[in-house]
Amino acid sequence: MLAKLSAAERQQYILDQIQKKGSISVSDTAITLKVSEMTVRRDLMELEKRGLLQRRHGGATLLTAQLLDDLYSWETRVRHNVEAKVAIAKVALGLISEGDKLILHSGTTVALLARMLRSYGSLTIATNSILSMEELLGSPQVEVILTGGILNPDLKQLAGPLALQSLNSIRADKVFLSCSSISTQDGLFFTSAMDEVALEQASIRNCREAYLLVDHSKFQRSDFWVVGQLTQLKAVITDAGIPPERVKEMEAAGIPCIVA
Repeated sequence: MLAKLSAAERQQYILDQIQKKGSISVSDTAITLKVSEMTVRRDLMELEKRGLLQRRHGGATLLTAQLLDDLYSWETRVRHNVEAKVAIAKVALGLISEGDKLILHSGTTVALLARMLRSYGSLTIATNSILSMEELLGSPQVEVILTGGILNPDLKQLAGPLALQSLNSIRADKVFLSCSSISTQDGLFFTSAMDEVALEQASIRNCREAYLLVDHSKFQRSDFWVVGQLTQLKAVITDAGIPPERVKEMEAAGIPCIVA
């Protein structure tokens, strides 16, 4: 049994247990912490809002990049970890100059950046992301180029040979992309969608600078499809939730990491 804890201490205990076990039970946690099940549920709701776990019936599980990509709907992913994604998008916004030619790939953080660019100024933006395209609709100073291709309704993006042909025909100043996971030890970043690999690789080749927008939940994991090496990027932009040792690993490997 534990002595009575504050809300912050309870939530830290919950995170410690879920890291060790992979999942927790509301009822068991309430007994251990000597609080009501409603109190535990409130703690889980708060931790889920912060993007630290996924609530399930009767408990919660560890939140991983794979869960985000495979289990969450697009609409849920848009709302997940919003504060971190907004902070990352704001940093990316500061790297853009009026008159830039940009490529925006799919991903919720990149779509938030697109929203911020609506009234930014004169820009040319190519994208295969339906969500980014929708965010840019009606912007009087932004010229939007949609790649064309085969619609993936789950990822809200265009892919296939036509999309690849479009991106191979473009030379841009900067590309902003996301990924499903990063391994700083291997120096690689990954996607869980095969269709994204060639498109993102082409964009990195055809832009002067490539920026990876990724929140802290994506680090130290590997997916099946390798997009590229972290050294190909101008910088990785992430949020303050990233463990300091991950930042040190990237910096030691010569990979700039900007923490929002």
